[in-house]
Amino acid sequence: MEYKKIQKVSITREQIREVYDQGLEAVENLVFSLVDTINMLIDKVEEQDLRIKKLEDQLSKTSRNSSKPPSTDSPYKNNKQDQPQ
Repeated sequence: MEYKKIQKVSITREQIREVYDQGLEAVENLVFSLVDTINMLIDKVEEQDLRIKKLEDQLSKTSRNSSKPPSTDSPYKNNKQDQPQ
């Protein structure tokens, strides 16, 4: 999976007005660029959501709820059956 660094950008009101003064095409190009960035970020968030879900699923597996051997269970997790009632 490729991780591309996303740089923060900012734009001032003055810069927006300069784009506006350049005409409709310049404004359209700015808006299209912003929409592309938004869509790329949405895709990245969706990928990360899937990755997080997969990792959480892996962490939640134990020998009691999967085919993993007991030796792969974490010794640091509390086993409810092992605790006195």
